[in-house]
Amino acid sequence: MRTTINLPDDVHQAAAALAALKKLSLGDALAELVRRGLKPAIAIDTGKAFPCFVLPDEAEPITLEQTLQAEDEL
Repeated sequence: MRTTINLPDDVHQAAAALAALKKLSLGDALAELVRRGLKPAIAIDTGKAFPCFVLPDEAEPITLEQTLQAEDEL
């Protein structure tokens, strides 16, 4: 569908940056960003003793060293 919309400068810049990074058209980049926004927030698994965030499979684990470094920065 073809339409004309007015975007705030920051939204246009973000979409243009995504388009350049992924070699997409501006319309396809905007569609990707909208689809991301339509997805539900990160799910929380409450079926365990402690609630846990459900993370994507490609998410890297946080190491003890990273945790200690973040604590030192406080």
